[in-house]
Amino acid sequence: MTVPARRITGRAPGPRLLDRLELATGNPLYVREIMDALTRAGALGNNEEETELGPATPARSGTDGGWAEVEQMSLSEAIADRLAFLTADTRDMLRTAALLGPAFGITDLTLLLGLPAMALAAPVHEAVAAGVLEPADGNRLRFRHGLIKQVLYQSVPAALRIAIHRDAAQTLIAQRTSVERVAELLLSAADAADGWEVDWLVDNAATLIRRAPEAATSLLKRAVAHTSDDDVRVVELLDHLASAAFLVSDYEQAVPVAQRVLARHRAPERRGRTAWILAYALLRTDRAEESITTVEKVMADLEPDTPWHARLRVFAAMALLHLGRDDEAAAQAAAVLTTGTSLTDAMSSGYARHTLAMTHWARQDPESALDHGTRGIALTGSDPELSDLLLLMQGNQVSVLLIMDRLTQCQEVLADTHGLAERTGSFRLGMFVAMAGELAFHTGRWDDALTAFDTLSDYHPTWAHSLPAVVHGIAAVIAAHRDEQTTARRHLRVLEELPDGPYKTRNLAYDFRARHDRRAVERPRLCPRRTPGRSRPFLRCDGRTGRGASSARTTRSRGR
Repeated sequence: MTVPARRITGRAPGPRLLDRLELATGNPLYVREIMDALTRAGALGNNEEETELGPATPARSGTDGGWAEVEQMSLSEAIADRLAFLTADTRDMLRTAALLGPAFGITDLTLLLGLPAMALAAPVHEAVAAGVLEPADGNRLRFRHGLIKQVLYQSVPAALRIAIHRDAAQTLIAQRTSVERVAELLLSAADAADGWEVDWLVDNAATLIRRAPEAATSLLKRAVAHTSDDDVRVVELLDHLASAAFLVSDYEQAVPVAQRVLARHRAPERRGRTAWILAYALLRTDRAEESITTVEKVMADLEPDTPWHARLRVFAAMALLHLGRDDEAAAQAAAVLTTGTSLTDAMSSGYARHTLAMTHWARQDPESALDHGTRGIALTGSDPELSDLLLLMQGNQVSVLLIMDRLTQCQEVLADTHGLAERTGSFRLGMFVAMAGELAFHTGRWDDALTAFDTLSDYHPTWAHSLPAVVHGIAAVIAAHRDEQTTARRHLRVLEELPDGPYKTRNLAYDFRARHDRRAVERPRLCPRRTPGRSRPFLRCDGRTGRGASSARTTRSRGR
């Protein structure tokens, strides 16, 4: 607290002032609020060495306090003190704005308050000048810090908050505002929800899940908690929640919710889709055998040669691939491809092509793998429901092209894939960033490779070990070639701490780790290895690169 307080007053804070500033919990903005409030109350005194709390001037008109009031001032009261200097119109505008979420537009306020934009010009200008509001993204505003919003929010009685939130949501819906904006408003009204938002959520969940899956998941969880089991809407909510939780990789949530939906649904299509989500969530948590049992049980209730029967059958093929039963997976995928083609079902046919591509990959036949992958990509078209399959196959295509030294085409596919992953908010984005770094390394753009790796902060659970192995393996070799011994050792230590597995022993730094003592890192001189699908890239003795399989994923994880 000493440093921010000294910057404000030019002197060190005294013991009593420091004690009062502990309310700020280290936040410099909150320190400023408390100091400003104490200054306005005349409660600060200066001597030659420090600024300290001292006898206050008489309290402002309309208060009964004085020194005792200032002595006991809380952080919330310091915020309220700032707001008390604003005009009544500005405070009214701010209370309404506090109910509109973390950021809001002037249009939102005009709709809710029923006022023209010009009528809000003076209150908004005053709030910005007072440091209460500040510009946000686009043409929106936000509160300078959260506690100001919280104080205003809590100043509105709960019953009135519920009514205002309902009116605001209905106004935004009537104006055909985006589902994301309505969801943002609903999320900010956690204590104001009383069930009125459930109907809107049931009608718009599918769109919201595609555009803002995190927000959809939060709202659906809350709606399910507020809806009784005998409510006819609860199955719809659970159905959407299973989809949303799966999309945001919350598999521990997706599995039990999908199981509840599966126990209630009798309609074949609903059961098929729910079984797919449940089985995929099980597969991504390394429960492949259980995922096969799940789909086989539901398939027994479905008519053969129907879309969902074919889709669940090809899922079983993918699970067999994950278990290393490649021949069984290939035979089942080939059969599904025939059925899916006759049904003109892009989903079953696309996943069949994907599975066949992976079996050829495992057999070290990159040409056939590329052919099946290319045909599968063509099947997905622009169907948003198949965007994850498209990303999966494009990522695998990048890996195969990398093996085949077709680097220009690899770069083109990776650029398209990276863009789609960003637009859809796919959990696969981190993998594509790692692949871009790997490709940059192979083409001699080492600084670009390190820049790509630096953008990776969190690793999806699917690649919690394999991606760090790629990143730190390549970074260690780059550092060693540049004689940056400390950096190389740091990356190698991370690599050493990873659990044992093929992603660790078959990456770029494997021979490097085996041949060189970490206490005296030398420039590596490694020989090339080329074993498609099973090896990792290695440096040639001349410093150029040879490529094994893309080290972004192991063969088995590519199937997911």
